[in-house]
Amino acid sequence: MHTALAKVTQQLNKLQAQLANITTSGPDLVTNPAGASAAVVLEDNAATATAPIPVSTGNINDVLMNPGNASKPGHGLPAKAGAFYVYCMSKGGSVPSMNPKDLYKAEFCFMWFDAMATEAEKGMLLPAPPSAIGGERNEEVDDGDKRRIGTKLNSLMVARFVDYFKSTSKGAAAVPKGLKDPTKGPFTLPVSGVESRVSDLKTLGLVVGPPNREELQQWRQEYEKRPAEPAPAKKKRKH
Repeated sequence: MHTALAKVTQQLNKLQAQLANITTSGPDLVTNPAGASAAVVLEDNAATATAPIPVSTGNINDVLMNPGNASKPGHGLPAKAGAFYVYCMSKGGSVPSMNPKDLYKAEFCFMWFDAMATEAEKGMLLPAPPSAIGGERNEEVDDGDKRRIGTKLNSLMVARFVDYFKSTSKGAAAVPKGLKDPTKGPFTLPVSGVESRVSDLKTLGLVVGPPNREELQQWRQEYEKRPAEPAPAKKKRKH
């Protein structure tokens, strides 16, 4: 019984101390306690908005997870290069916060995709600007169209790297199997894949970085004029 009374007395003392703090913290908090609550909420929101995205210190493809991998830190960020570029553009063209090692590869990926994208594509991927009339926002581009742009840019980057590898002294033999095997469909670059391919080219004596927008845009125009390669013949099943 005495223990219970002691706990109640302790709680009452704490409440009295909190009330004393409120009455001495200024007239606004005394006359407008709702305003005090709002101030606390604003501070909490500000802290949440500026908090960095939690990441691991492992490989970047373990950090930039697909939405289904919610058990690992940093989940929700696309692990594929094209989708990651689309995501960054939806945030105004900025790469999210992460540890320095992963940030380097993420920014590397973003720079190459940004140099490959046309101005029209970038305009479609960026958030819609406010309308000049009435301050309303212009209509956003459909998410499906944005995904298609990301997929197209991925295919272009893969094709550009194939051409880079073919231009080395080893020719077509230097092209990594994953980039040139048409039976497996279009290869999807991971976020770290751009930096990895540039490093592979450097070991072959070809330095291709930093990305040159003018060169990539010119290559793209010429590449898109090439005749489409025939689809690989399907193997007949043996009966």
